[in-house]
Amino acid sequence: MHRRTDAEALQRLLAAQNSVISTEQALWTGHTRDSWRRLRGTGTWRQLAPGVYLLGLERPTFKQLLWAGHLLGGDASAIGGQAALVCWKIRTEEPDVIELWLPNGRKRVARGPWHYRQDRAGRLAGRRGTLPVIRPEDAILDLADGRPLETFVGPATDALRQGRVSTRSLHRAIGARQRLGARRLWLDTLANLAGVESTLEYLYRRDVERAHGLPVGRRQVSLVAGTRTDVWYDAYCTLIELDGRVGHVEGAFRDLDRDNRHALSALSTARYGSVDIRTRPCVVAHQVGRILRLRGWTGQLRLCPDCPVTPPTV
Repeated sequence: MHRRTDAEALQRLLAAQNSVISTEQALWTGHTRDSWRRLRGTGTWRQLAPGVYLLGLERPTFKQLLWAGHLLGGDASAIGGQAALVCWKIRTEEPDVIELWLPNGRKRVARGPWHYRQDRAGRLAGRRGTLPVIRPEDAILDLADGRPLETFVGPATDALRQGRVSTRSLHRAIGARQRLGARRLWLDTLANLAGVESTLEYLYRRDVERAHGLPVGRRQVSLVAGTRTDVWYDAYCTLIELDGRVGHVEGAFRDLDRDNRHALSALSTARYGSVDIRTRPCVVAHQVGRILRLRGWTGQLRLCPDCPVTPPTV
């Protein structure tokens, strides 16, 4: 009976931790070091790191590597960085280096794919989950700190769209950080993200629309059942669609169908890709301005500091 109880406890741990377990946990289930060594010698266990083992000889999954990193870091550790955004399903790209946070003063040497950092900003106070992960707000700020603004806008808009964070929670997280060189820039940017669902939409608003004095369009409006439009200049019956995807044949046909259905309602659609918005926003602005003037806009297009003296050819 005692041996069955130990086996059951071991199986429960393995089920909870994606088949990853530490030597200390195995001893907690009632194994002695000798019995645990004999069990590992059956040929069905793989060592992921000193004192951390995987049941099975297959290549470990990303989730199993997360568990191994946490067990190496100890109970007080938590997943951070890009790996945290993957855990929160904000991003899908699994990083090669898994960042984990430890309490301030506790050190752990980087080993394999795991990199450990000491938390001096209170991230661990908000960690969540059986496999502890720092809050998405903290992960977003960590990834963007000291990097171009787009590294903040991209994850922030994704997290806002998915409801993982709110502008208020991001605002609080920024305010709580003592050392942020881009604090004012991030707060100003956050105030401009209302209705924006992607980095490309943010860049259109900042570099095309606002920089050139275009009318303020409405964002993410559904004009045809089952579709949403990125920017709608309702007074001028003009739609702007922004697309950063590459090689999306199926998506292209859906876009054509949507544009054709809009045309039936006398709505004009202009479509721009990532390269257009990122590398020639002035050309896009002058083109959109001309489209809007043809449809009744009487405003004056403003030259931004990057605009050539001679209006760009559109």
